Amino acid sequence: MKNNTNKTIAQGAEAVIYQAEQTITKDRIIKSYRIPEIDSSLRKQRTKSEARLLSEARRAGVSTPQVLEVKDTTIQM
Repeated sequence: MKNNTNKTIAQGAEAVIYQAEQTITKDRIIKSYRIPEIDSSLRKQRTKSEARLLSEARRAGVSTPQVLEVKDTTIQM
C-alpha cells in the first residue's frame, strides 16, 4: 500500500507504519520463513483482530486511533 507520498515513520518485526497527510497506515510484513498460505492467513487474521480490538477499546472510552479502513493485511487509521 506504500506509494511515493507515504513516509515510513516506523518499522518493527511485524509491520511497517506509514504516514500520508492525515492518515497512518500499518502494513503487516510478509514472513518468508512461513509457508505462504499460512503467512497470508495469519497476517489477515491478526490485522482483522487488531482493528476489531482498537474499535472496541475506542467504544469503551480508551483513547485509540480511529480505524478508517481495513484491507487484508493493512489498517488505515
